[in-house]
Amino acid sequence: MINWNAVRSSGIKFVSIKASEGVTYTDPDFYANWIGAHAAGLTRTAYHFAHPSISAIDQANYFVAAVTSAGGYAHNTSTMQLMLDLESTDGLEPPAVWSWVQAFMGHLQNLTGRPGIIYTVRGKPLKVACFHTALVLTHAHTHTHFSSHTKTLGILFLER
Repeated sequence: MINWNAVRSSGIKFVSIKASEGVTYTDPDFYANWIGAHAAGLTRTAYHFAHPSISAIDQANYFVAAVTSAGGYAHNTSTMQLMLDLESTDGLEPPAVWSWVQAFMGHLQNLTGRPGIIYTVRGKPLKVACFHTALVLTHAHTHTHFSSHTKTLGILFLER
C-alpha cells in the first residue's frame, strides 16, 4: 500500500497511475491509488497501457470505465487528462499504429470531453512528437517513470 501523504511530503506533486491494459486488465491497486493520491492532494492522471492490435475504441471504452469505477474525475479538480501509454506496436507498421492512436485519442476525447495525453518511449513506436489533439510525454528527464527497478516510499521508480 502506498502512503500517498508521505509521497506528497517528499515533494512529489504529480503522479501517473496505471488503470488498465488492453480490454481485460484493470490494475488491482488502481482504485486505492486513485483515491489515495487525490486525498493526499496530488495532481494525478490515469494511464492505459496500449495494445494496438486490439480495437482502439474498445480499449478507450475499457479505460474510461476503469477510471469511472474508481470515482472518475471532474474537469475542475487536480486530475489531468487521461493518458495513453504507447510502448509497443504489437507488430503493426507505423501508419497502422498512427491510425490506431488517432482512433483511441479521438474516442477518448469524445468520452471525456478532454484531449488525452500520449506517453511513448523516445523513438518507438512513434517517431512523432507533435500532435494537435494531445500532449505528448516521451521517456525523458522531465518526469518520473514508474517501474519495478527501485522502490521509494512505496512507489516504484525507473528514473527521475
